[in-house]
Amino acid sequence: MKAFVLNLKRRNDRKKHVKAQLPGYFEAHFTSDWDGPMDGQSLTDETLKEHGISLFPWELRCKNRWWNRPMSKGEIGCSVSHWLCWKKASTFNDPHYVFLEDDVRLGPTFGEELPEVVSRLSALDEAWDLLFLGRSPRAPDEGRVGEFIKPGFSYGTHAYMLSHAAVDKLLATRFPEDLIPADEFLPAMYCDHPRPDVRSRYPKRLRAYSVDPLLCSVEHRLGSDIKDSGSIP
Repeated sequence: MKAFVLNLKRRNDRKKHVKAQLPGYFEAHFTSDWDGPMDGQSLTDETLKEHGISLFPWELRCKNRWWNRPMSKGEIGCSVSHWLCWKKASTFNDPHYVFLEDDVRLGPTFGEELPEVVSRLSALDEAWDLLFLGRSPRAPDEGRVGEFIKPGFSYGTHAYMLSHAAVDKLLATRFPEDLIPADEFLPAMYCDHPRPDVRSRYPKRLRAYSVDPLLCSVEHRLGSDIKDSGSIP
């Protein structure tokens, strides 16, 4: 099973943190081994233009604190990193892939449970696209299908799975042409985003599920590479 891990070149400590947790059957690919505009500390407007990246008009005058501000450079780098992971995954022919951010904490039974969880979900819905392994719900869930939850709007891109078909669907959105935070993009892909402008640009297209209970969480003691990273005017 292939896992794609979002990791910055300057955060080898986090790379070690993830490697120590990964099950032995994973074939891990780290973004820190690639080149690209993924580190918010070095992002500039010129860098984005050089790579053909345009930002969606994100800042909105409203009471929602996640929307009434420009995207941070860390959010931009994170979103680009997810996109590059999807592009890399598309070069393989596996039925599904795992995507992890480097501050993830894998549950004690993660490695043992994951293959069986995927098998049971595939038996339930062979056309599934997205499976949350960790998330933070922001709206009521849509219900249950067997042991799985049909998620409502949820933040959290620290641990999820995509089918190969889902990877192709995400790449078809041309995400870098109207980049938004990955935490907002992923839920827009399976439910009607509460912002009309986002909903219009990114209509839902994925069949999404969540494990219950969650298999992954965020290791907050590692700090954040996204917060306080500044923004690009």
